[in-house]
Parts: sequence; C-alpha cells; structure tokens
Amino acid sequence: MSNASVIRRYGRESFEHQRHVLQDAVVELGSSTRDDGIDARYEHGGTMTFARSELQVTRLHEEIASARDIGIGPDDLSWVDETDLDGHGRVAGARGAMFSPHCAASIPPDSSAASVTSSRDSAR
Repeated sequence: MSNASVIRRYGRESFEHQRHVLQDAVVELGSSTRDDGIDARYEHGGTMTFARSELQVTRLHEEIASARDIGIGPDDLSWVDETDLDGHGRVAGARGAMFSPHCAASIPPDSSAASVTSSRDSAR
C-alpha cells in the first residue's frame, strides 16, 4: 500500500503517527540494546536505493517527488548525487541513490557460540 493510499484510507494524522512510530522504533532498538548491554552490533546508518540506469534515476526522483507531495521532507528522504556517493556507499555503475536515515542494521552475535558454551556448562 502506497503512502498516498494510506493517507486516503486512514487520514494524514494516522499516517504521520505511524510513520513517526516506526522511525522512533529504529532509534529505540539501538538505545535498548545498548542500555541492556546486548552486543547486537547495531548500526543506525540509514538505507540507500541505488540507481544504475536512467530509468531507475527517473523512478527514484518520482518517488522523492511523491514523498514531497505528502509532506515528507529532505531530512527523511533525499537524493544523493553520483559525486556524493562515496560519503554513503558505492555500487558499481551507480548514477545516484535515494537515501533515508530511518533504517538500521543489527547483527546479533553468533548463536552457535552461545550454544557451545551452554553445552559445556551443562556437562559439568
């Protein structure tokens, strides 16, 4: 369901509320793992959708324009020119990318190491 469809069906206030809840959840996950001493290797670096063809460039620009039409600003979704990609990430042949800061990666420690430790402890 597109953002515009959600707005039409449930209203702008509900859309904005849900959008902010999801954005805050990304931040909260990092804070809670850190506060709880969990080594989740959490990185709040955002997400990029790269364009390698003119058609992809056009489609991503259209997506950004649609976001602007419903009030999503450049702090939430932006275009990164090919010349500025090195500061974010690089994909061979990329002509630019759409960037959102509202994404993170979390890679928990290898669970097989924990199960080996548990096996050893229970054998004692």
